Amino acid sequence: MKASILPILTSISLVCIACQSNLTQQSSTATTPNTQTPVATPKTSLPPTQTYDLQVNDPQVVARLTQIAFTDDSVVVTMAFTNVSQEPIQLNSRDDLILKDDTYNSTYRLATPPDNPKIQIQPGTTLKGQFVFIGRVSPKATNLDISTNSSQYGYKNFPRVSFSNVLIQRGK
Repeated sequence: MKASILPILTSISLVCIACQSNLTQQSSTATTPNTQTPVATPKTSLPPTQTYDLQVNDPQVVARLTQIAFTDDSVVVTMAFTNVSQEPIQLNSRDDLILKDDTYNSTYRLATPPDNPKIQIQPGTTLKGQFVFIGRVSPKATNLDISTNSSQYGYKNFPRVSFSNVLIQRGK
């Protein structure tokens, strides 16, 4: 019985050694240095993140703009709105909280939050956050305008607040 097991163990050992030598060859070929030349990364035309300290006082709302960041597919604006009135207000009543740049009247629409699409704010409360506007800013843009309720004016509980001619600083 012992004589018949010995040839089986020997053949299994040889198979294992062959497997290990294949793995050694594969790992040595996998570690050969890459001879490809690195690809140069293209220079971006996006402006750097901008910091501001802007405030607009309206009879119904106090608005602050503190930062604008530019990405490949959006413009992200950090703002805070405090409802100083006695009733709830809406800042995006007709999907008209928009951002515009000074090139060809380009308009960027707000990516509305599903839980508060009209951007409603209760009396005496502050809404702070990042407002995302869809689209990459034009490389030729030098100024931005941001407006709430831009399609209507003077309606109760729909204040129109504008940050106009917000300068975009470009990197050198």
